[in-house]
Amino acid sequence: MWQACPAAESVLKTLVVLHLIGGLALATFLASESRLAGMAAAIGTILVLYRFFFPSTHTIDDTGIKVVTLLGTRSLEWDRINHVSHDATRVYVSPRIRRGSDGGRGLLLLLKDNQAEVLAAIAARRRACP
Repeated sequence: MWQACPAAESVLKTLVVLHLIGGLALATFLASESRLAGMAAAIGTILVLYRFFFPSTHTIDDTGIKVVTLLGTRSLEWDRINHVSHDATRVYVSPRIRRGSDGGRGLLLLLKDNQAEVLAAIAARRRACP
């Protein structure tokens, strides 16, 4: 089990994103002349970027993979995982056999410095699954 929060892990990225959100809120305020609209733009953008700003907990166990975020819990059992793709900061597991859009049925795992461990755990569990 590990917890990931990109905003807490990179101060520079967080400052850049917060400046962009501030600029968006200011532009919305100036265009609409409404403080409420500016605040709504800022809050809405933060909520859209909830996986960046708020921590998510990832669990890999014998039953499957589970991700707990601010907006709820999603899980995928081992026998349903047919595709795994990854880059340096994340792993995506999907019930689709081929790469492509899966309609949001897959799970996005945010990594810290544990990519090798996570990929090894997924590979071992997938081999053990009938």
